[in-house]
Parts: sequence; C-alpha cells; structure tokens
Amino acid sequence: MTSDEITKAALERLNSWNDKKAELLLVFTFDVPRNRAFQIVVTVFSIRDDHSSITLDWHRLAIDPSEDFLFSETQGRWDVFLEGAAFAVSDDPKPSVTISRGPFRCTLTELRASAFA
Repeated sequence: MTSDEITKAALERLNSWNDKKAELLLVFTFDVPRNRAFQIVVTVFSIRDDHSSITLDWHRLAIDPSEDFLFSETQGRWDVFLEGAAFAVSDDPKPSVTISRGPFRCTLTELRASAFA
C-alpha cells in the first residue's frame, strides 16, 4: 500500500470506531529522553473535517466492589495532531491504528464496540 492508501485506511478505521463508539486501548509511547509509555481505554470523540486532528475521550470509575462505593474517577480528552504524521494499520492480533511523528507514537487497538452505539 502507498502512504496515501495507508492514511486513507487509517482514517476510515478511525471514523468506523467513532460511528460505533468502540472502546479502544490507547498506548502512547515516546522516546524523550528514554522510552516511556502511558495507556488508557478511550473512545473517539471527534475527527476534524480536514483530518488535522482527532480527539479521544475517556471516563473511568473505580468502584469498591465490597461497598459499591466510588473510590476514584477520571475523565478527559486527548488530542492528536496529524500534520506530518505517519500511519500504520493492522488486524493482527486485533484491529489497530498507529499514528507516529518523530519520537511519539499512539497506538489505538479495538477492544469492543460500545453497547450504546
């Protein structure tokens, strides 16, 4: 596949995930000054019409099962700016899209489609 075909396939997959509100595992890695990683379960919140960026959304609760009591909550948005980025698309072992530029890499892997889609 050409670079343009890979980019098109990646954006189609991101739009599909957005349409079905799929839960995705975001793994963000960067090599400055040494390899580090951050991961969280997200959904696609929006894709700019000009494909210049995507916004990912998360809302996670930690509930104590013994008392059914909320222990912690986090929510937020993660913007990824796509200018100059390279894309990779894979189906092995699960559907994924990798977006990279310089020392930064975001890999989104499908976990499941939302029950609320």
